[in-house]
Amino acid sequence: MKKQILVTLVLMISVFTTAFAEKNSSSTNCSRKIFVDDQIKKIVVEGSVDVVLFEDNGSAIYMFGNTGTTSVTEKNGVLTVKNTQKTGEKTLVYVPVTDIREIEVNDNAKVSSAGPLISGSLTVYVNGNCNVDLKSTGNVTLVEGESTEMVVEKFKSTKGRDTVRL
Repeated sequence: MKKQILVTLVLMISVFTTAFAEKNSSSTNCSRKIFVDDQIKKIVVEGSVDVVLFEDNGSAIYMFGNTGTTSVTEKNGVLTVKNTQKTGEKTLVYVPVTDIREIEVNDNAKVSSAGPLISGSLTVYVNGNCNVDLKSTGNVTLVEGESTEMVVEKFKSTKGRDTVRL
């Protein structure tokens, strides 16, 4: 009888622990929709984040994955996407832009574009072990930070638009 009570007690503790762990893990692995008020002219990305830019007049930013450690703030046209974790599971963030001027990529972050960004001039600051994969119709100026080594590939498209991969 004592064994049966002990086994039942262990099973109950196991079930409650599993249910509690699943509840806690789902709070950090989810999706969020964030709205910004101003036109975004500069984006700063830091930490374990994957940011995908796409041409659109919309104001909704979508986040997927590890949203519990990722913050998105906007002030005076500067959007900051920051994950406090430098490694591990990346948060995926989709950001609509029109006429973006500056992008700063830090740490383990990745910034890419879903299609060509329509911009007259774009300056990209690269700091640390990050990845940039952008398509742009305008001039792109690359600025590398200290202790940053860049490999740049430029592709000529068939329709007269250049594609740059950093």
